Amino acid sequence: MFGKRLKHAVSKQKRRFIDAENGFDLDLSYITPRIIAMGFPAEKIEGVYRNHINEVVRFLQVKHADKYKVYNLCSERSYDHNKFHGRVARFPFDDHNAPPFDTIEKFCEDVHDFLRLSGENTVAIHCKAGKGRTGVMICAYLLHITSNFEFSTIRETLELYGKERTENGKGVTIPSQWRYVHYYGFLVKKRLAYSPTNLLLKSIIIEGIPRFSNDCPMRFTVKHSDGQKTASNVYDAKRHRQGDCVNMPFESPVPVCGDIKIEFFHCPKIRKEKMFHFWLNTFFVNHDCLVDDWDSTSSHSGVQSSERNTSVGGGIGQIDSMQSVSSSNTASSAEEPGGAAAAAVAEPAATPPVVAPAPGSAASVHSEIGASRSTTPLPYSGEAGTRIVCMQQGNLDKANKDKRHYPNGFKVHVVFSVVGSRQNLDSDNGGHDVDTGRSDDDNFNYSDTDPED
Repeated sequence: MFGKRLKHAVSKQKRRFIDAENGFDLDLSYITPRIIAMGFPAEKIEGVYRNHINEVVRFLQVKHADKYKVYNLCSERSYDHNKFHGRVARFPFDDHNAPPFDTIEKFCEDVHDFLRLSGENTVAIHCKAGKGRTGVMICAYLLHITSNFEFSTIRETLELYGKERTENGKGVTIPSQWRYVHYYGFLVKKRLAYSPTNLLLKSIIIEGIPRFSNDCPMRFTVKHSDGQKTASNVYDAKRHRQGDCVNMPFESPVPVCGDIKIEFFHCPKIRKEKMFHFWLNTFFVNHDCLVDDWDSTSSHSGVQSSERNTSVGGGIGQIDSMQSVSSSNTASSAEEPGGAAAAAVAEPAATPPVVAPAPGSAASVHSEIGASRSTTPLPYSGEAGTRIVCMQQGNLDKANKDKRHYPNGFKVHVVFSVVGSRQNLDSDNGGHDVDTGRSDDDNFNYSDTDPED
């Protein structure tokens, strides 16, 4: 009895699969009749308060005997694949982070290939808590197979996942993870072929000085796709100056390609403190999907998604109608996990981690994906080959939940330029002395009020 209470406490607001007849009580939810989200199948002591791997194996054998495949998204842990008769695939990435973008389509194609082999095949997808990372990949897959969708479908897919996986509708809540679902939706809708894209990172401009100290000394690091880091100098951000902005340029533009993670730190003399971080991908910055391309997109354009409208063996149903199994996941629904789909989600179930303008407006699309336009005149604006991504507080991981340290209207402007543009050939970028050497000593752990996924 104590173990049961402990399992329920650890799973928090996530829905559980309860089947008294077969003795199942698992941190597990059917998102569709053939797509399962679940917590990590643990062993030994951890199995006391998480899904025990033996119970997960028994569940899959009882409900989906020899017709299942498990997907492990954890970079930090694994288990004996023989427990699941070798039917395990790994697409790992770190907790509280976005996935490497080039793995998303590989994951989607792997899932799709398995599901369409048989109308009875089912996939069980997990990370540690079975919420954030799991939600990113499940939502990406639902977009992968959805044809002729509107951009609003991306939000609806995230809301569907939140509704089916949690009691409070909060599924994917980390802004960068939310952003990468939008990235993949943009790729599918625009029928683009992803390729890592080289850009030059010129500067980061802070609009609105954080309230970590009277004079808020800050620095940032850029983590590249190869794991290396480039560090800036410490900048003294003083309040009550003209516009309360601080420009933090590199002396020479820094080459970046693919996924980049930008982390900001408050750097007083005694102790450094992490402020926030966020992930961007240069392919989408270069394609202006964060800015102009979204302006011209009609929600009723009816553009088909290339080669992604294939039915999955009759078991998934019409994803573009947002069909799913009953959200109760209690004994009544547990008897037929592959049963009929429920009606479409009628109302939003999750509050997105963004500042949302009026639905349907161009600004709302910018805000959903993590970008908006600034009303403040900025350096570099109007320069040929320049791409400026404007991040609001709600689009910054960790800062999105911090109500104390950031003033109203706080924004982070990330300034890129296209490789080979004329401005990059000029060696003088304003005379700023900035250390751009590699730094591997800033290994800060992400800390938030939601400790898992």
